[in-house]
Amino acid sequence: MSIFRKVIMAGVLACIAVSAQAIERQDLSFNGDLIDVLPQLRKLDPQMTITRTGVERDVPITVSILNGAKLDILRTIGEQAGDKADLIYSPKTNQLKIEYKPVPAAQQANSSAVKTQALIPANTQAVAPPVRRHPDGSVEVVFGRAKPELLCQPNEVCGVELEPGETIRGVELGDPARWEITPSTVGDDENRTIVLVLRPTLPNLKTRLMVSTNRRLYSIFLASNDGASDTADTRLYFQYPVRN
Repeated sequence: MSIFRKVIMAGVLACIAVSAQAIERQDLSFNGDLIDVLPQLRKLDPQMTITRTGVERDVPITVSILNGAKLDILRTIGEQAGDKADLIYSPKTNQLKIEYKPVPAAQQANSSAVKTQALIPANTQAVAPPVRRHPDGSVEVVFGRAKPELLCQPNEVCGVELEPGETIRGVELGDPARWEITPSTVGDDENRTIVLVLRPTLPNLKTRLMVSTNRRLYSIFLASNDGASDTADTRLYFQYPVRN
């Protein structure tokens, strides 16, 4: 081969190399997850092969590069992937390998807790104290989690409120001679609520009220105070655990 032809070929190869370098300089602006930036990397170099190994996880990436070389772009993404994924690029084979790293055990536990909370139905009630006494003298009891008790003032009325829509099948009062009981209702139709109005005729009485309904059986301890005390309940009502 003549020296002239060698010079021409060397010049051609140099032009090809310069042209390839020019093609590799690209703009990339991206904000999102690593998995979503891969299509843009393929656009930068359609000949590049991209493979992934490991369990995919969230890897936030933010890139804004103007007129950057492909290697600079890959290096920037790799640095942001940090301890979540490794980006390994081979110029010889033009292959990019993404290796996702395992999630640390502590982070897995936190993620599982968040997922478990997300699975709790929206209508699940928070666990409330089984008995709560309110300033108006009412007593709120979570049915089945505490023994319901009602302390009444002698010769004054107090009440037991059932669940809306509940109907009575039977009532048994341990001391009917000294306790008066009268059923009453509040509301209409499906909101109709039965209220058992009670009145102890003497101080320091104790007895038990049993009420059977179409839904459950109530067993309520009744008492009257000494008559001199202002401590007395006005009514007893219930909160009911969600039925599956």
